[in-house]
Amino acid sequence: MLPHPLRRWRSPLFALLFALLAGVPVLAADRTVEREQFRAALAAASRLPEGAWKKLAAGLDPRYPLYPYLELTALRLRLARLDRGEVEHFLARWPDTLAASDLRDAWLRELARRAGLAGVGHEHGQGGVVRGR
Repeated sequence: MLPHPLRRWRSPLFALLFALLAGVPVLAADRTVEREQFRAALAAASRLPEGAWKKLAAGLDPRYPLYPYLELTALRLRLARLDRGEVEHFLARWPDTLAASDLRDAWLRELARRAGLAGVGHEHGQGGVVRGR
């Protein structure tokens, strides 16, 4: 049996718990729609025509956790034609994310390839990218 002061809070606490749990399926349904939309946009970002993914991603919340991967996928598709400004813009928008790290690594490998230094870094075990210290 609950102590007397807690007994009077039992009903409101159960009501609050029920209300919170009742909203979980609604939130899960919202994420399901986002996931489907993300998958379609990601598939479009990985193929031509460039930019087609933007229409599919238009309804996604930019705070969706995987959103940076849409742009990353589109940028990787044309990595050989990227300029520094595009890369810097992405890195500024998504700092400290795995997607930013992936693009940074791919960009450094691309710069090494452009400079004819494709093997640089292999002796350091970095897969072609030498990281700053």
